Amino acid sequence: KKKTGQLVFELMEKEYHYIKDVLLLTMIGACGDAGGDEKRGHLLFLQKYPWMLVMDYWSHQVHTIYILA
Repeated sequence: KKKTGQLVFELMEKEYHYIKDVLLLTMIGACGDAGGDEKRGHLLFLQKYPWMLVMDYWSHQVHTIYILA
Protein backbone atom coordinates (compact mmCIF):
# COMPACT_ATOMS: atom_id res chain seq x y z
CA LYS A 1 0.00 0.00 0.00
CA LYS A 2 1.10 3.54 -0.71
CA LYS A 3 1.67 5.47 2.49
CA THR A 4 -0.92 8.25 2.71
CA GLY A 5 -2.14 10.52 5.48
CA GLN A 6 -5.36 8.51 5.70
CA LEU A 7 -3.43 5.25 6.06
CA VAL A 8 -1.18 6.75 8.74
CA PHE A 9 -4.30 7.92 10.60
CA GLU A 10 -5.83 4.43 10.38
CA LEU A 11 -2.62 2.88 11.74
CA MET A 12 -2.55 5.41 14.58
CA GLU A 13 -6.20 4.61 15.37
CA LYS A 14 -5.45 0.88 15.42
CA GLU A 15 -2.51 1.37 17.79
CA TYR A 16 -4.50 3.73 20.01
CA HIS A 17 -7.31 1.18 20.43
CA TYR A 18 -4.80 -1.63 21.07
CA ILE A 19 -3.10 0.41 23.80
CA LYS A 20 -6.45 1.42 25.33
CA ASP A 21 -8.47 -1.79 24.97
CA VAL A 22 -5.91 -4.60 25.10
CA LEU A 23 -3.07 -3.20 27.21
CA LEU A 24 -5.50 -1.17 29.36
CA LEU A 25 -3.19 1.85 29.35
CA THR A 26 -3.97 5.53 28.93
CA MET A 27 -2.32 7.01 25.87
CA ILE A 28 -1.65 10.74 26.17
CA GLY A 29 0.39 11.37 23.03
CA ALA A 30 2.27 10.16 20.00
CA CYS A 31 5.24 11.29 17.96
CA GLY A 32 6.30 10.53 14.43
CA ASP A 33 8.05 11.63 11.28
CA ALA A 34 7.55 15.20 10.04
CA GLY A 35 6.88 14.15 6.42
CA GLY A 36 3.74 15.23 4.57
CA ASP A 37 1.87 11.93 4.80
CA GLU A 38 2.68 11.56 8.49
CA LYS A 39 1.73 15.17 9.15
CA ARG A 40 -1.67 14.63 7.50
CA GLY A 41 -2.19 11.53 9.65
CA HIS A 42 -1.33 13.55 12.77
CA LEU A 43 -3.81 16.26 11.81
CA LEU A 44 -6.59 13.72 11.27
CA PHE A 45 -5.76 12.10 14.62
CA LEU A 46 -5.85 15.50 16.36
CA GLN A 47 -9.22 16.28 14.81
CA LYS A 48 -10.64 13.15 16.41
CA TYR A 49 -8.66 13.41 19.69
CA PRO A 50 -7.97 17.13 20.29
CA TRP A 51 -6.72 16.48 23.85
CA MET A 52 -3.91 14.21 22.60
CA LEU A 53 -0.29 15.44 22.53
CA VAL A 54 0.98 14.83 18.99
CA MET A 55 4.43 15.99 17.91
CA ASP A 56 7.02 15.55 15.19
CA TYR A 57 10.46 14.09 15.81
CA TRP A 58 13.56 14.54 13.75
CA SER A 59 15.81 11.84 15.15
CA HIS A 60 15.37 8.19 16.07
CA GLN A 61 17.51 8.85 19.15
CA VAL A 62 15.03 11.45 20.39
CA HIS A 63 12.18 9.05 19.67
CA THR A 64 13.87 6.30 21.72
CA ILE A 65 14.44 8.65 24.66
CA TYR A 66 10.81 9.80 24.46
CA ILE A 67 9.52 6.23 24.56
CA LEU A 68 11.74 5.22 27.49
CA ALA A 69 11.04 8.32 29.58
